[in-house]
Parts: sequence; structure tokens; C-alpha cells
Amino acid sequence: MKLNLKVYLILIVVSFSILAFYFVARPGKNNSVTESSPVPIFASVSTDGWKNYINSDYGYSIEYPSNWYFSVVSSGTPIWVHFSPKPIPTSGVLDSPLIINFWNNQTEESTVNILRSQSPGADEKTVVVGNLMAHELYNSLGIDYIFPKGKDSIEIDTGQNEGATWNILSTIVSTFRFTN
Repeated sequence: MKLNLKVYLILIVVSFSILAFYFVARPGKNNSVTESSPVPIFASVSTDGWKNYINSDYGYSIEYPSNWYFSVVSSGTPIWVHFSPKPIPTSGVLDSPLIINFWNNQTEESTVNILRSQSPGADEKTVVVGNLMAHELYNSLGIDYIFPKGKDSIEIDTGQNEGATWNILSTIVSTFRFTN
């Protein structure tokens, strides 16, 4: 009788383990972060002495290091604002580590779909920037953060950066706010 009880208990434990694996970590299940569990983006360097860029036309602000440059390129859609530690050429051709794009009449979903088509297979998750939810796409070109703003959306493109530059960029992203 004791042997049968042990076998019965072992079968119950094994059955629960198999069920737990099936519902929690089964192969093929999308284990990525969902909208119910967003990942916060934190400042990783001090923003003391940084400048504050305010775009009143599109209703947002963002802080950036006081020794960085910015330039607004406003021909067409999207409207681009470039931030760089290097002087930005007047030609408008830039290799900036951080670019903000205002997508006029492009919802968050349509902007994400455009960016997905440019980078198939990008990793995606929902993140929290300050008190804002954003859609994050990570691919070989860098990280894009897409913020919904009514019928429009705002994209922050950080390019492919590492180390100290990434710490500065993630801190810049963490300061993004809507102003209206």
C-alpha cells in the first residue's frame, strides 16, 4: 500500500510539472513582454545641467546634454529633430545617434507597421518612459520608441549605440514628455 501511495504522489507531481511547463514556458509560446507588463526605461546618468528642447508645435519636450547639438529638419513627413554630440551639418544629411520623428496622420499602429516592414524580425515590447507607454522595436539598426499622440505618433530612433553613448541615449529617452 505504501508503494502505491508513493507512485501515486510521484505521478501527481510529474503531472503538475508537465502542466506548469505547458502553460508557462512551452516551446513556440510568445514569452515576450506584453502590454500588461511594460518595462521601465530609467535615466542612467545625471541630467544636471542638461538643456530642455521643447517642441510646442507637436507638444513634447526632451532633455539632452548641454554639450550636444540639435537640428530641426521640417520638410515633409516625418518632421525630424536630430541630437548629436558632434556639430550637425547644414546639409541635413546626418548620422545622429538620436532622432525624433513626428509622424503626422500616422497612428502608433501604422508607424509600428511601417518600421516593422523596414526591419522584419525586430524584437518588440511595451516600455514605460516616465509615465508614458511606448512601443519599442529593437533591430540591427538600433532601437525605436513609438509614442501614440492622438491620430499621430512620435518616434525616437536611437540608432545602434553601445556603452557610454547608450547610457546617455537611454537617459535622453527617459526625459521625453508630452507638453499638451
